[in-house]
Amino acid sequence: MKEAGDKGWPFANVYKGEEDKMGRRKLLVGVVLVVTLGFFLSTSQGWGQSNAGSAKKITIGGVVSLSGWFSAIDAAYWAETKAAAQMINERGGVTIKGQKYDIELIAEDNRSTIDGTAAAANKLVYDKGVKFIIGPPAFFSSASSPLLKQNKITNILSWCTSQPGEMGPEAPYTFLGFNGPLGCTRASLAAIKKFYPSAKTACVIIPDDGAKPYVVPQIKKAFEEQGIAMVGDTIAYPNEMVDFSPIVAKVAAIKSDLIMHVSGIQEHFAKIVKGLREGGDFRPYGGAVFIDARELSAVAGKEFATNVFTNTLNADDPNSPPLMKELVKRMRQKEPNRPYFFFSEANGLWILARAMEAAQSLDPMAVKDKLEKMGTVETLFGPGTLCGTKTYGIANHAIAHQGQITLIEKGEKKWSGWFDVKLP
Repeated sequence: MKEAGDKGWPFANVYKGEEDKMGRRKLLVGVVLVVTLGFFLSTSQGWGQSNAGSAKKITIGGVVSLSGWFSAIDAAYWAETKAAAQMINERGGVTIKGQKYDIELIAEDNRSTIDGTAAAANKLVYDKGVKFIIGPPAFFSSASSPLLKQNKITNILSWCTSQPGEMGPEAPYTFLGFNGPLGCTRASLAAIKKFYPSAKTACVIIPDDGAKPYVVPQIKKAFEEQGIAMVGDTIAYPNEMVDFSPIVAKVAAIKSDLIMHVSGIQEHFAKIVKGLREGGDFRPYGGAVFIDARELSAVAGKEFATNVFTNTLNADDPNSPPLMKELVKRMRQKEPNRPYFFFSEANGLWILARAMEAAQSLDPMAVKDKLEKMGTVETLFGPGTLCGTKTYGIANHAIAHQGQITLIEKGEKKWSGWFDVKLP
């Protein structure tokens, strides 16, 4: 608390003991007038925007990996989601039938496990009574979707590996609020056509998390649409792998024009790049993995962090959408050295807030039904398109948006640009 006499403290002189009685009386009268006027304004109708105290709360749950192997990524996702909630609230919150609502987030840790995901979802639904849930990340949603379907909980995912139970008719209350591996792959393919137009063949790498039988056919179709053939066997590796030399050897043995790493975490991506470059393999390498030039350089070395393309968001790109720029600015006030951003879960929250306002309802069924019919919705990345009928087997449950591709040469960001994405 400021001491009496500190600059900016409005009633500093009250405590100095230097004023006469008349001065104190004038001050008292002034305070009474201010309080009275404030009371009058707070009870008047139609006086500008709602006061902060008049806002109610919308509680939105998050199934989040706050511990375990995936927490290295998802903790950063959730920090962005909290910043997005603050941004929504400070911009006026969600207004439904004249009533302002602020978003209140509640996170439950899934411990980066399938069983933990089911337990976290149960706690949010039955103990916390939430009606809207963001997440879980990665491939964990198949463990939570049956419960969310049973309780008619509107659910926005940040990622989808196309495994049974994640998205589709069996998960009618679940939406994908981010491009995911299939949308990111389509953005990557558009960049390949621009920067590597002579590429006609590709070797594909993917985590062995159960998604391979489901996502690879979709990836192959997207490649074929761009005139690029997938060659060799799709190379899969366990998420727990530490020594990637066997994977590097398999990739090096496949003759292709480029290498596409579909999904995965930064450490996996960087170790494979390092191994290939050390062996003299400098083919274009990239895909739906979010890794900053500095992080790649720290593992592979600056000279080896080259001829790489990623879906990493370049926060310094002047052509970034306005909402993304604003959220980046907010994040950097707390984390000035944050190397990169994801905004996948944050984007799901933003979409959910827009759908609530469009539905003018907090009934999860009404919000779900409205979102399905919106056609387009505002996202942090610009306009989003409701699509994905053939991709996921359910109409208008995937929200596709433009995706950013960043090129890395010798440890530095060389170029960044945006590519339109739409899922069939």
